[in-house]
Amino acid sequence: GATASPTRPPQLHRFFQNWTLKEAFVKALGEGIGFGLERVEMEATHGREGILLVLDGVPQPSWRLSLHYLDPFYVVAVAVRRSDVRAEDTHSSAFCVVSYDDLL
Repeated sequence: GATASPTRPPQLHRFFQNWTLKEAFVKALGEGIGFGLERVEMEATHGREGILLVLDGVPQPSWRLSLHYLDPFYVVAVAVRRSDVRAEDTHSSAFCVVSYDDLL
C-alpha cells in the first residue's frame, strides 16, 4: 500500500490513491509497470460501485476497484474482475492484521 497521510496536500493524497489503484489493476492482470500506467484512469462513481476503471479511454465496468485505509497513513487498493468473484465473496471488505505467529 501507499502512504496517504491526511497532512499532505490533497493533490499528493490523490496521487497515492491513483497510483495504488493502477498498481492493483496491473498486478491483477499479471502485468508489471511496463503495461503502461498512462493507459489506466480511474473515475469516481456514486453508489456501491465506488471507482470505475477506464482503460485506453473505454470504461471497464467488469472490474471492481476499491480503496481500504489500514490507518490514516496507509491505503490498500484491490482490483478484481467481476467474473473472478464468487457471489459470497462480494460482501466482505474488511482487513485484519495477521501476525507471523498467526500464520504458523
